[in-house]
Amino acid sequence: MSIEIKLKKMNRTYTIGEKIVGVVYVRTKKELSHQGLILIASGDVGLQTTTRTSGLFEAISHSIKPFNVSYCSLTLLQPGKIPSGETELPFEFVLAPKKGEELVETYHGVFINSVYTITATLSRGRFGKKIQGKLEYIAEVPTLKKYKPTIASFTISPQAIENVKKSSIDKIPKFTISGQIDNLICDINSPLTGFLVVQSTEFPLRSIEVQLIRSETCGTKEDGFMKEDTQIQNIEIADGNVCPQMKIPIYMKFPRLFTCPSLSTSNFVIDFEINVVFYFIDGHILSKNFPIKITRN
Repeated sequence: MSIEIKLKKMNRTYTIGEKIVGVVYVRTKKELSHQGLILIASGDVGLQTTTRTSGLFEAISHSIKPFNVSYCSLTLLQPGKIPSGETELPFEFVLAPKKGEELVETYHGVFINSVYTITATLSRGRFGKKIQGKLEYIAEVPTLKKYKPTIASFTISPQAIENVKKSSIDKIPKFTISGQIDNLICDINSPLTGFLVVQSTEFPLRSIEVQLIRSETCGTKEDGFMKEDTQIQNIEIADGNVCPQMKIPIYMKFPRLFTCPSLSTSNFVIDFEINVVFYFIDGHILSKNFPIKITRN
């Protein structure tokens, strides 16, 4: 016997207020008695414990409990008998937050997880094994706050590098690199764009990369906060030395599920930043950091 859940939309992606329509398929080789079939749609946010995170968050995990932002329960079958073969049970519900809660976009992080699932459970009585089917769907949550576009123009030289002693500046190869990030307020469905120009370098470049960094912060005021940065995407925009004065385009699309609109709650913060990294052939590495805010329009 098996239970399968299928949604009408192939991409299984929904937004707040949208109707979710689907069918539960119950397949059995013989007629079976049961105590009813319940469908539960739930949206849950909480810490994700893995072998990597178990030690880091033991001190604060007891203070941060998973919380439910969306919940819907439907009875698709009353107690009775299911005939042999395939039984179709249509369902529909509206994606909406629980009273007093706000929806959080689907997100799969290292420490933080926001997951929306549909579970169909067929009860077989006190001694019978429950039969379940489960399906994850994706919730997209528009950003309500509006932000003004923010252009970031930059020029990098040895004198502009932070956290370097003045006595060490002469040991850094001379260079001048300029460029622009077109907007630090990024719609998740649009690419991050910009350009850079290598004006001059004392030593040739080996490569130039653009990195997308995700920062997750979890904790409480009482127990403190812990932060973890993860590189989730790396794009090489130049291989080998580049011609001086040539404009090199920056173009990066945001990966689905591993990014979400920037989020800040009392216990969870998810931020993003862009690193433009220059690798010189003599071994020096230079990085320019740009904090960005991701929104969903």
